[in-house]
Amino acid sequence: MLKWFRLNGKFVMLAALLVGVMATAAACAPQPAAAQTVEENVAQNVITVTGTGQAMGAPDVAYLELGVDIANNDLGEAMAEANATMTEVRDAILALNIAETDIQTTQFNVWVEEIRDPSTGSPQGQRLFHVNNLMRVKVSDTERIGEVIEAGMDAGANTVGSLFFAIEDPDALEAQARADAVADARARAEQLAEAAGVQLGDLVNLTEGTPVFPLTGRVALDMAQGGGAPPISEGQLAVSVSVTASFSIRQ
Repeated sequence: MLKWFRLNGKFVMLAALLVGVMATAAACAPQPAAAQTVEENVAQNVITVTGTGQAMGAPDVAYLELGVDIANNDLGEAMAEANATMTEVRDAILALNIAETDIQTTQFNVWVEEIRDPSTGSPQGQRLFHVNNLMRVKVSDTERIGEVIEAGMDAGANTVGSLFFAIEDPDALEAQARADAVADARARAEQLAEAAGVQLGDLVNLTEGTPVFPLTGRVALDMAQGGGAPPISEGQLAVSVSVTASFSIRQ
């Protein structure tokens, strides 16, 4: 039911007043849809590229694994032989002025081999116990790798597990690779802008991926042929950095 009210000497309906107030409030309210459209348009006016940079350096440290693989039908004898040999190997490496803190046991494993008949493959009721023991040696002077291998083998080591090269402090190479990555990103963005017929604007966003620090893969050393330690070539290692950069398009 409509009601009339006296206002400034005139009668007006309450419904008309309410409609007018609601219309004024709606006109003054913020428009979120329009604001979102503007943000989307701004976000679209950019060129986003990925740049990469790489810096090369010679490795200055190596990690070498030396150890023993002892087999015996008596577990106690196998353990005793492995322990005695590894002690001699460790002492031989320490005698080369390798720090005790640079020697670390990385593997100790005991497993049983069932002796089988070669023709039938059936078990013969005999067991052979294997004891594997490996230690990792950090060699700060890469030119001494062969010397360390030879000393360990002369002391009784019969296993050379692996060899890794690395750069102990890659910060300078990382900084160079990062600068090259940013320059590469800008060059790519400029090429895209030229191809699209637009002007490249300011850098508006820059993110870095996880740097890839220098470390070789596993270099297996086959010592089965004898003749002492093999010649070692450390080569070069690369520090890689990638960045993602967004540039505005100049209007």
